[in-house]
Amino acid sequence: MALSYAAAASQPPKQKAPIPELREHIKPDPTKVFTCFICCCLSFLPTTFHVYLQDPNDFNRRQNPKREVDFKKCPATVCNPCCLSCIRDYITFQEGPEIKCPFRCCEGYKYFKPTYLNYGTLPRLPKDYAEYTFWHEQFTLGKLNQKCNRCEHVCISFDETLDHLRKDCPKRKLPCKICKTLICFDEIDTHKNCYRSY
Repeated sequence: MALSYAAAASQPPKQKAPIPELREHIKPDPTKVFTCFICCCLSFLPTTFHVYLQDPNDFNRRQNPKREVDFKKCPATVCNPCCLSCIRDYITFQEGPEIKCPFRCCEGYKYFKPTYLNYGTLPRLPKDYAEYTFWHEQFTLGKLNQKCNRCEHVCISFDETLDHLRKDCPKRKLPCKICKTLICFDEIDTHKNCYRSY
């Protein structure tokens, strides 16, 4: 039975479903196990990546170091973080001040020095771990990959996992004191002998 115009006008209007607000993801889900997009292995110390919306290396920034520089955390690396060592290598081998994320969804600028400001949780100090809270949550839930993708060593404790890339891994990269090139720790002696032969 059709309603008359007067009866239809007296009924309250239908409520539209609320539009969900877009939420920017800033932290990966600690309940998941991630595969690194760069090396295609399980992510060892999974880390997020971000780009800066203005060039942080420009002259004005050097004159006024306290000037804030806005950055954007890559949503793809929040959903699927990459290995800490892979992210570092990716940033190091990108030439010029401009950079794109490994997934090619974000582009902006990078810090040349210090490079640690291009990944992980900010703000943090140079000696701080890149994603300590996230890694601890993953370790507590049993989801943190503790096998190094470079040397195949399986770390036992959480502290050993955190310090493996800093102190123990024979494949960790260190700058040569002579040419400043990044060299694997187990190849440093061979690299130094190249200079001694001249």
